[in-house]
Amino acid sequence: MPLLKNPDMDRTDPSNYRGNTLSPVISKVFELVLVDHYEHQLGSVSLQFGFKRCYSCSHALFMVRTVV
Repeated sequence: MPLLKNPDMDRTDPSNYRGNTLSPVISKVFELVLVDHYEHQLGSVSLQFGFKRCYSCSHALFMVRTVV
């Protein structure tokens, strides 16, 4: 179902609507299947903090402060 761009716009003009797509949902499911299947082959070093589960900027800052 198309979404109206702005509630104040004319509802009879088709150019005032924005289309929906399912491609982000399909690609996300595909990504989850790939990660589940190949997770055992996807490793990283212990000093990597970005894009890694349970590691954040605070962990990286703690490591820098500890070393310095």
